[in-house]
This record gives sequence, structure tokens and C-alpha cells, in this order.
Amino acid sequence: MFSPVITELLAVRVSFHIRHTSRPGRMRLYGAVTPTQPGARVDFQWLRHGHRPVIVSSTVARKGSLSSSRFTRIVSIRHAGLYRAYVRVSDGKLLSHYSRTIRIR
Repeated sequence: MFSPVITELLAVRVSFHIRHTSRPGRMRLYGAVTPTQPGARVDFQWLRHGHRPVIVSSTVARKGSLSSSRFTRIVSIRHAGLYRAYVRVSDGKLLSHYSRTIRIR
């Protein structure tokens, strides 16, 4: 007698950070995706209460280390509020996932 086969999908882990640049109104949005997902699309989303997230910019994750991919983008921030990164994974073994939200003032 055999037990049934169970398949579980795991979501990628997304770290997300924001840093000021020398130019007013521009910020560097950057982070990492674990496990490594070079070529995965990264959308930067502005969150508004009661509305769908607005994609303010996007980039592609690049190879960083053996275990993670990195992404970075300098973005003009026009609205204060909550922002997050959403990584779209095309690999069928892993699920796309969001980062934590960060408040920009």
C-alpha cells in the first residue's frame, strides 16, 4: 500500500529596501529574491486603501549570488504612501510573492 503523492509549491522570499538618492523626488528601490530567480519580473507597487495596487515601475531580477537574485531601480516617487515589490516567477516550481510594505513620506 502506498500513500498519495502530495505536491507543495513554495513562494519566493522577497526582501525590499528604499534609499534616498542625491536627486530630490527620486529613490532607489532595491532588494533580493531567494531562491535565485534571474529574469523574474519585479513590479514596484504603490498601495492605496480601497484601490488596486498601482505599478509605478518595474525591472528584472539579475543574478546576485548562488542563492539569490538582486534587483534595483531608481524611481521618481510622486506620491507618499505604502510601496512593495512583487516578484513574478515564471518557474512552475515556485510561486510569485510580495515583499513587506514600506511607507515613503
